Amino acid sequence: MKTIRPRPKLLLTQDEQDIIDNYIDSYKKDYSGLTTTDIIQLEDAAIYHVWQYRLMNKGLDDKVTDARTHPKTMERNILQDLNMTRAQRLAKQPENSSAEQELFKTLMSLSDGGRQQLARKN
Repeated sequence: MKTIRPRPKLLLTQDEQDIIDNYIDSYKKDYSGLTTTDIIQLEDAAIYHVWQYRLMNKGLDDKVTDARTHPKTMERNILQDLNMTRAQRLAKQPENSSAEQELFKTLMSLSDGGRQQLARKN
């Protein structure tokens, strides 16, 4: 059986390490049951997340012309592989949740008909 070798130590500032830690902790909180390989891929996405900040700070963000290898594209691709995008998360929610029904009622009450009914009541 092969043993997993430790990942290489990256040269990160403390701020960058804090961003990565917060990024990973946020996803762990939102997605329970992550496997070891999920976390490895999530760490990769976090590194691309920090790389984007580095490019922005150096004014190079708009100089990266190959969209396929842009750090944000790479980060999104990893998150899509893990089914960790907002669209994928919302697609998993049951239809007509109570929050959704309450929002619908509120919005309908603000429509023209709803305002007329409210005006009649007052």
